[in-house]
Amino acid sequence: MSSVSTTNRSRFLATRDRLADRDTGLEWAAGPATPAVEWAEAAATAESRGQRLPTAEELLTLLTGLPPSSGMPETGEALWSTSGSPFAPETRVRAVAYDGSTRFIIVLLERTARARWWGVWRRAPTGNGARD
Repeated sequence: MSSVSTTNRSRFLATRDRLADRDTGLEWAAGPATPAVEWAEAAATAESRGQRLPTAEELLTLLTGLPPSSGMPETGEALWSTSGSPFAPETRVRAVAYDGSTRFIIVLLERTARARWWGVWRRAPTGNGARD
């Protein structure tokens, strides 16, 4: 798993294995998981680690706030989300793909396709370090 380094100290707090986003209150794994896997495997692995897959909105918020070289997916590579689409069958889910020019696009992937994933925890609103 690649690690994230960040220069935006006011928003992100990076540790060896986590990345806390002070703006959203979300706590992320240090970087996206490798290798690319099917959606069900990504969701099950995240759950086994006490994490979950993010929504497409959460993922976009993270990725657009990070410096371009920090844990970004490769050009054309996608990251799984839990967000479906009202215009697509339930066999498809939204993923966020990197276009190589610091822009991200939402793509619909079949759940049997392969993509990387970035696990997330929700930080407790009390600030006591507990996670849900």
